[in-house]
Amino acid sequence: MKQSFTIPDGCTTVTVEQIENKLIATFEAKFIPQEGDFVTQSDSWIYIFHKLDSTSYGRPTDAIFYHAFIHEGRVKSVPCYGIGRWSETTNRLATESEKQQLLDALAKDGKKWNAELKRVEKLRWRAKYGNSYYSVLQSAEKARAFPYHDRLTEYDTIRYNLGNYYQTNDQAQSVADCINAIFAENL
Repeated sequence: MKQSFTIPDGCTTVTVEQIENKLIATFEAKFIPQEGDFVTQSDSWIYIFHKLDSTSYGRPTDAIFYHAFIHEGRVKSVPCYGIGRWSETTNRLATESEKQQLLDALAKDGKKWNAELKRVEKLRWRAKYGNSYYSVLQSAEKARAFPYHDRLTEYDTIRYNLGNYYQTNDQAQSVADCINAIFAENL
């Protein structure tokens, strides 16, 4: 007896095995990660996938572009940077442990992965509710550091989002001094 199967589109691997008097056919889809997926390549690179580009470097094979990677303990996060040729046989989704390894390396480097916006961002300090922070306030005479207590109000969040949010008085005053120097040059 002869039996034929139609291989589904996108499948690159078909395995057939016999279990007792039955043949089991397994169709495996071509592995193409989605942007933001954590992927492991050859069990030595862990990266956050951005895209494939078949036109890169004039090569016929696809180049992998990433948001961040870790390889041999070295972490790098440069948006949209290529790391080499794509091969579905050497790339797979990263395990939770591998994903955590990259997230920990990014944190150690002062960065974090923003999955919603699909980008690597600097880790920024924010005071706990009710604790102090400093902001630069421009008065009639000059800019100066001014203390606030973060109550998670709209104004606290605006200062934080604008980057006018500092952990210490010295940090805020340093920025205020720069602003004052700029204005002094224009007098």
